[in-house]
Amino acid sequence: MKSEKINILITTSSFPRWKNDSDGIFIFELAKNLTKYKNLKIFVLAPHYPGAKKKEIIDKIIVYRFKYFIENLEKLSYNGGILANIKKNKIFFILIPFFILSQLFNIKKIIKKEKIDIIHAHWFIFQGMIAVLYKKIFNKKIKIICTAHGTDIFGLQGKISEIIKKYTIKNVDKITTVSQALANEINKNFVALHKTSVIYNSINIKIFKPNINTESIKIKYGIKSFCLLFVGRLIREKGIINLIKAIPIILKKFPDLKLIIIGEGNKLTYLKKIIRELKIQKNVLFLGKIKNNQLPVFYNLADIFINPSYSEGLPTVCLEALACQTMTIATDVGGTKEIIKNNNTGILLSNNKPKTIAQAIINLLKNSNSKKTISKNGFKFIKNNFNKQKISKKYYQEYKQLS
Repeated sequence: MKSEKINILITTSSFPRWKNDSDGIFIFELAKNLTKYKNLKIFVLAPHYPGAKKKEIIDKIIVYRFKYFIENLEKLSYNGGILANIKKNKIFFILIPFFILSQLFNIKKIIKKEKIDIIHAHWFIFQGMIAVLYKKIFNKKIKIICTAHGTDIFGLQGKISEIIKKYTIKNVDKITTVSQALANEINKNFVALHKTSVIYNSINIKIFKPNINTESIKIKYGIKSFCLLFVGRLIREKGIINLIKAIPIILKKFPDLKLIIIGEGNKLTYLKKIIRELKIQKNVLFLGKIKNNQLPVFYNLADIFINPSYSEGLPTVCLEALACQTMTIATDVGGTKEIIKNNNTGILLSNNKPKTIAQAIINLLKNSNSKKTISKNGFKFIKNNFNKQKISKKYYQEYKQLS
């Protein structure tokens, strides 16, 4: 093991752009936790965004943001992610070559300036691919660790993405995934078992915690009965439409119930249209994007948090909800079953059909004792298995092995 400092460059398409920004917050938490190791120096390279600083130091993390186009058009990333933004507006395709080339040459510049030892790329597409291109073209000695989060494996399909994944997997030195389900998918399709490890995302239990006073929020939003909560991107993959369609069924039993929806995405207009057609406007509240430090009060407010997703790596929102001791329902996709143990830490659904979601919610609202027991189990499970010290230590060990 080297005693001198190991300089790590984390490359990511999502990272907080300013204080209390929730975009890429899990990358920020990891980077911040890694700065606790005295022989690590952490750098981050993320895309620029209108209004964000090009360089700054946040909690000992040296953050670079690369420009790739005219500033007011630098919106390929963030606010739902690259894939969702492209689906929303096809013109963003034009930005991809500029994005790739700018990130590539900024990696080259930073590695030379900061004497980087290891690139830690988050997501195979595009960060992992770009890191490999840098290694092939400029520096064959650099070590690369690439972390898969879910959308890069489950969400991106087709011949081109498969070629990129195979190329990246073949040429990186180490692969980590945020769930066993992702590792299984990679090993099944790309035979990468020899260099794949599972390291879960951590959760900040000092921020996301139970017993937060919610009285002012209840008054503000007129919550007088049961409250359901969804937090996430308003895109098809998150299954939010099925949760909305479940609401009329639930209202037959609990007519004063409200659903709070937090997040942004390309399906917002469509979802509002469906709500009007179902005539449930009074029962569904869209709050848009909420600052990360304000989310815990909404988790504490909710009787039940629901994540009716079609695809997941490891759902961070479920970690947040469980850390706040909020009863959690989620569909059995990706790595969800690794944190939601059915009838133990939460309720795991076999499908996300509206009737299935509605019945699970109705059953829990009728049985408060069961809800309390399960939510307490979920809280203990997160506290014991997803704390920042345990997760950051695993990455630190990976870095030491590569250095």
